[in-house]
Amino acid sequence: QGLVESSENTEIKCKVRGSNTVIWVVENGTNVEAGDELVRLDTLLMEEQIAERTKYALWTRSGAEQSRANLERAKLAIGAYEHGDYIVALKLLQKEFAVKEAGLLTARDLLAHEKTMAEAGYKSELDVEEKTFDVTRAELDVDLTATQIEVLEQFTRKEQLAELKGNLKASAARHKANEERVFADNSRLETAEKEMQYCVVKAEKSGMVIHPSSARWKDAPEIEEGATVHKDQVLLLMPDLTQMQVKVGIHESMVDR
Repeated sequence: QGLVESSENTEIKCKVRGSNTVIWVVENGTNVEAGDELVRLDTLLMEEQIAERTKYALWTRSGAEQSRANLERAKLAIGAYEHGDYIVALKLLQKEFAVKEAGLLTARDLLAHEKTMAEAGYKSELDVEEKTFDVTRAELDVDLTATQIEVLEQFTRKEQLAELKGNLKASAARHKANEERVFADNSRLETAEKEMQYCVVKAEKSGMVIHPSSARWKDAPEIEEGATVHKDQVLLLMPDLTQMQVKVGIHESMVDR
């Protein structure tokens, strides 16, 4: 007793992940041409996965575009403050300082005049005290504005820039995370779309197609409509009919013959 078979068999395997149902398969022993359909798998689950992956891909792309805009705003905010808001605030304080310095000079001139008039007997001591108070108040105003300028230059500017640069780093990190999510979701979508194409198995070459159960192993599952198959399972075989062999089983006691 023996079996005639090919010594070279091209295995046609399932490339779709998970468990899938066969809805059509070519008949055993059929001669096919390259490009002919051999097996069709149920695509309902795959279509649902593609719809779900498309939705997630759109969501993550929307988030990535929003974070990209936030990142650009964070970059612009640094320049806008350093060369805009900060300069404006500094100029306003410097202008206020100049005005108050002029006021101080005026107050001092008036005080000197009051003292001269008081010495001549035209002004009272109360008038001199009033002008002295005006000078003191003007000096305090000048000192206050000078302090505000110093705080702006030495502390407020540094604090604001540190906050803006921190916002920039945070925006960059969020955008990078969103881009990675976009890449991951697009990869899953591409995988699902590619597997969708694998649900229709076509012949890569011409030749005879046989079912695995007809090959040399007899315990291979039957590939038929309604059968469940999984990834990397051998669906069909295409034997090379130019390299045939006879496989026989000989009892140990008859090997010498």
